[in-house]
Amino acid sequence: MTTKIANNANTGTTSNTTNNKLNNNKWSLLDKVIFFWFCLDFFIHLVIEGGYVYFAFHGTVRHAENPTNPILKFVLFVWKTYGYYGDTLWLDFDNTIVSMEILTCLFYPIFLIFMIYYMWTGKNEKRYFWQIILCVCEIYGVWMNYGPESFHGFETLTTDPINFFFFIIVFSSYYVIVPALLILQAYNYYTKLDNNIKQD
Repeated sequence: MTTKIANNANTGTTSNTTNNKLNNNKWSLLDKVIFFWFCLDFFIHLVIEGGYVYFAFHGTVRHAENPTNPILKFVLFVWKTYGYYGDTLWLDFDNTIVSMEILTCLFYPIFLIFMIYYMWTGKNEKRYFWQIILCVCEIYGVWMNYGPESFHGFETLTTDPINFFFFIIVFSSYYVIVPALLILQAYNYYTKLDNNIKQD
């Protein structure tokens, strides 16, 4: 997949024209997957993580009453499942986690709106700028999730191997591997752009 993303940037698969829409054949399958990832990431940060902040200030996830709103009910289910089967730190009010999630649900969706818009309109030089910022923040967020816990021996993480693999390894990889590949894509794009400028 690394090679595909690198080639995508080098060959200019994503068009720079303003009529480069999702239903246009100029978009490759990889372009559509990346666009879908942007939209999914927007939903996760705004709704799922924004919901966590809501519950953190309304009795915490552990003690929150079952809401009547279907969206909040789904969000609470997600965090209780993750908390009880993955990392119990998220069940209660942790200063580091809550502080991080406030920034995450407020600013990441804004970054993603820019990225979705600029990719939709083919303005890659602007899209990749925000793509680098977001992806660095995503990777840093993983560190801020587990870095402080490492000083306490990861005592809040699950000891069940299956749950550990699914809730910790898989979930964390989503915010490390994909952003790292997208940073590489942006780097290749700007490198090619710089070489073209030098040749001119």
